Order: sequence, then C-alpha cells, then structure tokens
Amino acid sequence: MNMCSYQEKRSVLRDHLGFSAYEFYTNQLKDAEGKISGPATVLAGLATGITESVLAVTPFESIKTQL
Repeated sequence: MNMCSYQEKRSVLRDHLGFSAYEFYTNQLKDAEGKISGPATVLAGLATGITESVLAVTPFESIKTQL
C-alpha cells in the first residue's frame, strides 16, 4: 500500500494549483500578439500567490492547526 503523507499531498496540490493559476493569468494578460509584458508577468505572479494562499495554503494550515 502506497500512502502519501499530509505534507506530500499539500505540496502536490499547491504546486499544481500554482502552475495552473500562473498559466491561466499569463494567458489572460497576453496582448493581441500573444506577448506578455514585464509588469504583466509580475501581476500574474502576484495573482498566482494570492490564489495559492487562498485556495491551498490557508485551508491546509487551518486543518493542520485543528489536528
């Protein structure tokens, strides 16, 4: 039986969510030519961090604290 630890599950979920969110935000911020500017890249990274924090880190930390 192969069982993942709590930390492995949290890490996989957070990483998957982070990469997916970053791709989503960069695709939304591309111009008509399909290019993304430097400030838009920073904005995509900021939005990714907020998304990870709200959807992955905070809920898992709440669960961990209650255990």
